[in-house]
Amino acid sequence: MIELIFVIVILGILASVAVMKLNATREDAQISSISGRVSAILGEISSHAVASATLDGNVTHYSNIAQEMVANGEATVENTADTTRLKIRAGEVPECLVLKIIHSVTEENLSLEMNSDENDYVCRGVQRQLADRNVTLRIRGRIAKY
Repeated sequence: MIELIFVIVILGILASVAVMKLNATREDAQISSISGRVSAILGEISSHAVASATLDGNVTHYSNIAQEMVANGEATVENTADTTRLKIRAGEVPECLVLKIIHSVTEENLSLEMNSDENDYVCRGVQRQLADRNVTLRIRGRIAKY
């Protein structure tokens, strides 16, 4: 009888370790998924900008992935007169990443901003994976040569 109790205790310990590993694997999958989609959005926007030589500011018009993320509540779009922001949720942080498009009469820029004040595991993981993408891409303006 005591052997049965030991077996049950050992199985309980193994199950608790497996559940913790499963949760970590799920979060790592979220990090990879969000990072891949953001990279694809940047690629779609860049391709559209090269093809049309301009951006109209509405990110969902030229990125199917951004449109899907907005529809699913994973991102929100904020438009002002000269700036469009795609605020991307990662983990529990609603504005973990902000894809910003500045469009004016003289220039257009695309940048990816990271909210560095957050301690969420998924948000920090996405930011680490996209750290090399944290640059401003000049689409048109004084420095661009035609």
